[in-house]
Amino acid sequence: MTDFQCFKFEKIKTTSAMHDLRAMCRMTLVYAVDVFRNDTDDNGNFHFYPTTARMSDLQVITLVITAKYACIDSDDWLFSNLRTD
Repeated sequence: MTDFQCFKFEKIKTTSAMHDLRAMCRMTLVYAVDVFRNDTDDNGNFHFYPTTARMSDLQVITLVITAKYACIDSDDWLFSNLRTD
């Protein structure tokens, strides 16, 4: 049985970033840097690349994890959502 006294029909302000893809990526990147800190260089890459890429390896991993978590299957949809957020 549900106790309805705990439900209040008010708008609740939250600091949760559950629908903000950029915030989700930033939070996931913090965890990825922590997990792979012994395996990556200072730029966040697993191997040395002579030319600098637009995104590091950790940023790509972060983007893929965030997209899977948000159930985004299309790359076009992901990048359009990132542009609008």
